[in-house]
Amino acid sequence: MTSTCLRILLGATVAACLPALDLPGIPGPQPVGSEKIRLDWGNDAFGPGGGGQSDDFRTNEVAAYVTWSSWFVGLDHSMLTLGNPSGAPVYWGYANPLQFYSAGARRIDEVTLSAGWRGERSAGPARGWIQAGPGLLVSGDLGGKALQNGTHGMIGNGGKEMPYERDDLHADGFAHAGFGGRLGLGGPLVLVADALGQVTPSGWARGRADLLLTVAAPHGGAWAGLQIEGSTGPATSTTAAAVADHENGLALIMGWELSLDQVGVAFATARNLHNDSQEGRLSLTWRPEPGPLRSTAADRSWVSRFGLFTGDTAVAGRGIDAALGIPVGALEPGGNLGWFAMLGMRDQAVSVPFTYDITSRRRLLWAGLGAQPRLAQWGWLRLTAPLEAGLGWSHARVASRGFVTVDGGNEVESDALVGRAAAGLGCDAVISPGLSAGLAFLVEGTLSSSHQSVELTTLDPDSGIPQRTESLQIQGSGVGALIALTAAWRW
Repeated sequence: MTSTCLRILLGATVAACLPALDLPGIPGPQPVGSEKIRLDWGNDAFGPGGGGQSDDFRTNEVAAYVTWSSWFVGLDHSMLTLGNPSGAPVYWGYANPLQFYSAGARRIDEVTLSAGWRGERSAGPARGWIQAGPGLLVSGDLGGKALQNGTHGMIGNGGKEMPYERDDLHADGFAHAGFGGRLGLGGPLVLVADALGQVTPSGWARGRADLLLTVAAPHGGAWAGLQIEGSTGPATSTTAAAVADHENGLALIMGWELSLDQVGVAFATARNLHNDSQEGRLSLTWRPEPGPLRSTAADRSWVSRFGLFTGDTAVAGRGIDAALGIPVGALEPGGNLGWFAMLGMRDQAVSVPFTYDITSRRRLLWAGLGAQPRLAQWGWLRLTAPLEAGLGWSHARVASRGFVTVDGGNEVESDALVGRAAAGLGCDAVISPGLSAGLAFLVEGTLSSSHQSVELTTLDPDSGIPQRTESLQIQGSGVGALIALTAAWRW
């Protein structure tokens, strides 16, 4: 019972999707603030583990959203691909393991245009909103293949020569609506709950809802929580139906935003709990009326970092790592940030053999103390020595998606108690009286109560005879490193 509760807590807190409640081409309010213009770039490579091996389904997305007064418009271009529609296995040990994998592979592009009205009302610490409007979805050959293969060619990666499901363009109208609210919990903490949906005349419907805990300050913030998505009815294409199935289900989301004056930059990442699919977005926002800085007379600074974990000596694989520091007492004389009570989270995609048939992840949730003693300062530039220590819970999972067994079965899960300590160097700039931002590099050591490995065995898809066995460590003590963007907000 205790283990189950800890797994639920770990899954609910460690985030892994989108920077806001959005459906493609249909904007929802952002977790921290209301921008007038937002540009999004979404890609599975921005997922917690770099997107895994697939580069499939909603493989790339660009979008633009504009809001004025109570009205908004949205425009989205998405490349949808279906690399293995038949579900053919990988023939490990053969000269061409992917000989049947791409049979029937296809793609389609979608452009979504929406418009709508959004109304908001506040009452004390709560604020609610509703929105509705029409939209148009156009699908077919909209240049996605040429753009994707051209980009892959520039970076020396092979293109995808899968044909379009259809070359002609097909247009569908739709209606969309949404509602939600924010509840201030004290200080910069805000609870966010939203829902958004769309439906076409033919009955193709999609919906998304989220529940987020945010830290919102005048110069940005951070958020983490859960998002669930679903769809029903006849899709506009078989590729779109497969992509929707891939995106449906419960996802863990995590995001971070930094803004100065009128311009903000946000990054968010996600992992689906149903199938381990990954997605992330980079956003650029413009707010012509930023919130005023608060008084610095009794300020407290919340520190945060959001970055990349490179793996450790026990378990290989990169992932998204984030932490939030809540001040213990007021600022020290001279502006030193002092001690913080810290909460950290990580979503690591474990490096595995047989990548098409195995999915593996390790998540870490930890709490403890941190500090950022100042080593030197040159005007607005500071050199710090970030320190962190605490206890946490690690949950690892390895699952088979094909003709590979995991310790003779389909799936293995493992939990461990972890002690963690980290130290490094940071450099940040005092951008304004209420904001500093920079970079930090940390070396981390962990001591784990479990040192578990699993045996992965490939099976011949035709005969079921075992062919090859590899060992994979999923828990253990080790030394690793991470690099992160850092920020400290005053409120």
